[in-house]
Amino acid sequence: MTTVNIAEQRQLAIYARDYLRVSLDRSGRARSLEEQHADHEQVATEHGWLLGESYRDESVSASRYSRKTPG
Repeated sequence: MTTVNIAEQRQLAIYARDYLRVSLDRSGRARSLEEQHADHEQVATEHGWLLGESYRDESVSASRYSRKTPG
């Protein structure tokens, strides 16, 4: 059995970040950012990935034609 110290484990670890965006799922239901993050944490854990800070898209359109106002 090979022994790997903590510093080596950190070098070997895969780091990931999740992208959270308010949108409709296939059923037409909007999933909260918290629900999405929980799913991403589960997948990261299953694969042995370390999940860093999330990218959060609060559903504010960047389009100049959008009529949706922030907040």
